[in-house]
Amino acid sequence: MRKLMVFIAILAVLSTNRVAAAQAATLPNAISTAASEPVPFAVKIQHSWKAPLGNTLHDNFDESLGTVISPDLILAHNHFSQPVGRLPAEAFTFEDSIGRSIRWRAIDLQLIPIDAGTMLIKLPAPAFPDDALVSDDVALHGLTTGNWLTVDYWDDTTQRIAQRDFQIVQIKDGVARLADSHLVINSGDSGGGVYFNGKLVGNIWSINLDTARRATGSFNVALLPSQVRGYVK
Repeated sequence: MRKLMVFIAILAVLSTNRVAAAQAATLPNAISTAASEPVPFAVKIQHSWKAPLGNTLHDNFDESLGTVISPDLILAHNHFSQPVGRLPAEAFTFEDSIGRSIRWRAIDLQLIPIDAGTMLIKLPAPAFPDDALVSDDVALHGLTTGNWLTVDYWDDTTQRIAQRDFQIVQIKDGVARLADSHLVINSGDSGGGVYFNGKLVGNIWSINLDTARRATGSFNVALLPSQVRGYVK
């Protein structure tokens, strides 16, 4: 039987539906117990705007995650679903895992794309008191298959940001593929911070789907480009 070719599908942050459950038999059952404490440095990002429908404007939004890496700087994914900064009533709301939140108009923010998987969001003023320790190049280049990474994601059951550990099954071209046989990572988890030994090494970028758009039991992490460290205070 011909094997289904697996392709990478960018996480659709607009969708809140869980992808179809399908496990990849070749991937390890690589997952730890979820953390129940507040997740430091993680923020939930809501991008909202109004879009025309007929003769009226209707509210729209998408949700994703990010990581505070300086008091006024958030590391996020680089695939927001709308052209940022040119939409009616467009705004971003950032909320951390203990409920602190702040909202800004999109035009007041500076969005800095680094590469296909990484974007920095520069805030107009410092907003959160604590920030993640960003990994250096030596630690990043030392990552290898079999390492366990700690990943921030949105827990649909508890309706809060949570953490789990996932195992690397491949590293190639600045992207780490992590096993997720329980299909924990879902739409809306894009941008979730990823750590190794307590240092930020990347963010959730995409999940892997087969040709029928079923989850295959792994997801991808965009490892930090070296340029990110130049923006950290």
